[in-house]
This record gives sequence, C-alpha cells and structure tokens, in this order.
Amino acid sequence: MCRNPNTPSEVLEELSYINNETLLKTICKNPNTSPETLERLSEKARIGGTLEAICSNPKTPSETLKRISKSIDCRYILREICGNPNTPPDTLERLSKSTNMKVLTAIHDNPNTPSEIRNKYAWVKNYNIKLKVCSDPHTSSEMLEQIAKTCRKNSKKALLAIANNPNTPSHILEDITNSLSEEDI
Repeated sequence: MCRNPNTPSEVLEELSYINNETLLKTICKNPNTSPETLERLSEKARIGGTLEAICSNPKTPSETLKRISKSIDCRYILREICGNPNTPPDTLERLSKSTNMKVLTAIHDNPNTPSEIRNKYAWVKNYNIKLKVCSDPHTSSEMLEQIAKTCRKNSKKALLAIANNPNTPSHILEDITNSLSEEDI
C-alpha cells in the first residue's frame, strides 16, 4: 500500500506514525506523501534509509533540505539533497565545495543548479565531472570555448564531448577537427 503512488496522502500520514524503519522509508519515497509529513519525519530520522528517502523526495520542503544539509555530513544523504530539485541554490552553492564526486555529480545533474555553479565544474580536476560539463547542453558557448582551449590532444573524450555539444561555436568545432585525427572523429 505504501508503495502505491495512488495511496492518498492522508493514509500515508496515518501510517507514518508506526515506528517501523522499512515502512517509514517506503512512505517517504511515495510521491503522494505530503511535505508536512516529510518535514515531521525528518525531525526524528537518523542517518539511513528513511532520511535518504526524505531527502530524495521532490516534495520535501526546501527549508527542510537546507536544515538537514547543515546538520549532516554523510555523502549519501548529501547526494540526495544535491539531486533534489527543491534544494535552494544557496545550499547547492555551499555543498559545491565538496570533494565527493557523487555529491558534485548530483549538483551538476540538478536542473535547478545555477549556471555560475555549473561553470565552476569546468575547472574541477575530476575528469568525469569535466566530461559532464563538456556534454551538458546548459554549458555556455563561452565556457565550452575556454575548456576547449585548455584541453590537450590527449583529452580526446573531452574534445569530442565539446564537439557534440550544440552550444559549441563553429570556430571551436574547426579547431577540434584540426586537432583530432580521422580515427578520433
């Protein structure tokens, strides 16, 4: 019943008073669980499945996500907070200082991450994050140009990601074409 997306929020609210971790985790994952129920459950949830489920639910209030992000230093919880579209930009900004790749990836993949934060990722040393930036259609043409100028020939994947990005200016496409061999393209 708790897994069914058609279960009314009133029923989920009633069931949320049963002290069973598995049940609570399932309730928190349900898209019909009310923001009020998620907030109440977040007050007593400990690190683990229930708190992760609360942080991943798009109905969790932004203030709740902000509060949890300030009091928890668990990468699994922070990853869920960073991936939640309800997370406020200032929280994403603060958490973007993380060195954890999964947290950074979740921030990058969040559709509400401001472009200023995304642009910082172009200079992260982690190659997988840099590839995400190069292939992201939200990356500006100016940023793609800057990255392309700093890529070495041995950064073929990054150059190909830039070449396939619809925002890449034509003169950069020409430069990339000239720097790569036919086998690479």
